[in-house]
Amino acid sequence: MLYIDHCFRAFVVGLFLLVAALPALGAPSHVSPAESGPALAQTGAPGLEYRDPSQAPPAWGQFAKLVKYRFETWISANEAVANRFRAYLTDHAGKENGPPQTLIVRAWLNPDGTVERVSFPTLNDAQADKDLHTILMRGNIGEAPPPEMLQPLNLRFTLNIKSKKK
Repeated sequence: MLYIDHCFRAFVVGLFLLVAALPALGAPSHVSPAESGPALAQTGAPGLEYRDPSQAPPAWGQFAKLVKYRFETWISANEAVANRFRAYLTDHAGKENGPPQTLIVRAWLNPDGTVERVSFPTLNDAQADKDLHTILMRGNIGEAPPPEMLQPLNLRFTLNIKSKKK
């Protein structure tokens, strides 16, 4: 049986800043159920600016690490929505139609550091999709994105549910 590690942050491992790489690579752009509208049509437009992560300014990588830290903190919070989301991951890990091992989260941030919107591939569970969307939209990253930082940030999370024997 799988148990969540007490620190609750161990299941989210790894982050790669792929600034706007998905459209440039031709990967499908999946959107969370809570998101729709004409603004999304612009994200996959040809000619969208792209910068190789190795060529991005250091401030972009530092900001991406901060976003990672905030998202992990919000997912690990000891509150009803986050607890339910982590329970979904634990209960469905490795099962057919369960959560993927890797999850790409696209995040747009406002100049004041609040999360404007997020999108991610469906988790094949409407409640889990809604919960993750709620968690990731819940607050302020704590600082403004660096000037001229390309958005969205495409953040790759590896979901690694730690097993722990009692």
